Amino acid sequence: MNILICGYGFVGMAHALSLQPYYNTHIYDPMKGYETWVDCDAAIIAVSTPENEDGSCNMSNVYQVIERIKDDVPILIKSTISLEGWELIKRAYPKRQITFSPEYLRANHAMEDFKNQKSVSIGGGDTTYWLRILSTLSIPVEIKNPEILILTKYFRNSYLAMKVAFFNQMYDRLPKLVWSLTNYCRVFQMIHVSVKVTHMLMQMIVVMVVIASPRMCLHY
Repeated sequence: MNILICGYGFVGMAHALSLQPYYNTHIYDPMKGYETWVDCDAAIIAVSTPENEDGSCNMSNVYQVIERIKDDVPILIKSTISLEGWELIKRAYPKRQITFSPEYLRANHAMEDFKNQKSVSIGGGDTTYWLRILSTLSIPVEIKNPEILILTKYFRNSYLAMKVAFFNQMYDRLPKLVWSLTNYCRVFQMIHVSVKVTHMLMQMIVVMVVIASPRMCLHY
């Protein structure tokens, strides 16, 4: 079976390398020198979906790839897409077997995250087809509503962005009050007690403060 991986960033690379022992994988990513298009039995789309000026998700790369894939070829979208984009895909290609699967890999640990993921969720299109392919990787596959999967990814990303904004606000405010890492830790300990922030979250805050301002370590 020939599987075409469209987009060879960290998501596409993780899928290509993981599927390679079981299938004939081919890569298409002209920006990275993979310019040969191969007719395939299945296609995985992992192209970028950059943010537009108005904050919306730019789906043009996804649409361009779908247009090149034959109508009878099952497609698995791993790119981050918006709910509106998914609705447009369904209206534009009502007879195509297009499945969505959210991705949560970290750029610097993509292969490790891929191997250690507890499950993969897929929805829409021919889920039975992709269940059979992904099951060869010994990773549990869960079939869910695609709209729910898209919104879950969106809310998760929003929550992570909110945490980053919170950490930045903490860093902006605290240096005006205290200047030693010891005092930083005391503040965080009091926050932990008062609002019951998880231990892992507390560690993340301290690490980010240290990284953001190495000079603090000099006063510890």
